[in-house]
Amino acid sequence: MWQDAADKSARQAWDGVLSAIRKYGAYYSVEFDDPAVSVTIAKLGGWIGLCGRSSVDLHSDLAVRFRRVYQSLAAAECEPVPLRGIIERDNPYGRLSTIRVSVSGRQYSGSH
Repeated sequence: MWQDAADKSARQAWDGVLSAIRKYGAYYSVEFDDPAVSVTIAKLGGWIGLCGRSSVDLHSDLAVRFRRVYQSLAAAECEPVPLRGIIERDNPYGRLSTIRVSVSGRQYSGSH
């Protein structure tokens, strides 16, 4: 599935997404250091929807779809989009703290 050098950044991004799903799950809001990752997730149904997918989906068809969308966005300048988790979605009192996730391997301080 991830065969050539052009796929390296998409693979790194997808691995970061899978790690964030395992570590934080759908309850927490996340912000990735690569805006193309957030936009890709939003286009694939959002953070909560992605976290609710089966392991089989995450490691087959959805990985291919992520790669295609991410690669089309990675070359463009993307504005980050919020990826709200269940806690923030259901919180009537406003925005909660967002977990910042690095898919690039560097420390990420984010903007919030």
